[in-house]
This record gives sequence, C-alpha cells and structure tokens, in this order.
Amino acid sequence: MSPPSLRAHYLHYLEELNSHADRPGWKPDLAAFVGDELHYNDRPLARATYEALISDSVNQLPGLRYHPITLVVDEESKRVACRLEFTVIPKDPYMGVAAGQRMRFYEHVFYDFEDGRIVRVHAVFSTPEVLAT
Repeated sequence: MSPPSLRAHYLHYLEELNSHADRPGWKPDLAAFVGDELHYNDRPLARATYEALISDSVNQLPGLRYHPITLVVDEESKRVACRLEFTVIPKDPYMGVAAGQRMRFYEHVFYDFEDGRIVRVHAVFSTPEVLAT
C-alpha cells in the first residue's frame, strides 16, 4: 500500500489540530506530522515547543478551527502552502482585538516536509477584522 499523498497527509495534520473541540486540557500529538526539531520563521524549535504554541492558541481562542481556504501542494519538492481562515472570539485581548469581540484573521503559511514530517514553517498572520456579533 502506498503512503498517502502529501495533500492528504497535510489535511490529516489539520484534522489533528482541529481535534480539540470539547476536550479541556487538549494537547496536540504531532509526532506523525512534525519532525523532532523544526524551524518556525527561521527560529529552531523542538516539536514539544511547537505543540505548546498551538495548545496555547487553542486555550486563548476558544472554538479555534484551522479552516483551509487555499491549499497548494508540490509533491515533488515536498512543500505545502496554505491560507488558513480563523473566526474566533478571544477570551483575552488578542492581536489588538478586545476580549469577547468576534474576529476573523488569516494565516498564510508555508511548510517544508522531509520524510513525511514538517521541518520548516514560515507563517504570516493578517491583521484581524472585527466582526459584528
């Protein structure tokens, strides 16, 4: 049986990131998706630190869902580019938006994979848009 495509593998990664719904104290298990060490915006990180960054975001932004709007996958170079949309209500001030205000923002993120796992992430976040509640 052949391994899943990089596209399918990345979508499974997003499923893991979105698996926190109704699970207090959730921590992502990204061993199948992320290398033991990676570079996040050129900063070296251990996978455990990357997982902690994600779980901190989930705790600060209840209802956080990773929703891919645009997904480009290059199987040959093992690269993924994605525009992710987030619509949330932060429980504390976040990116200049007051707690309790509904907002939407985007992450434009590029990944490099080696041996099926993420080893490099470059991410840029948009300015949040405050939405009517």
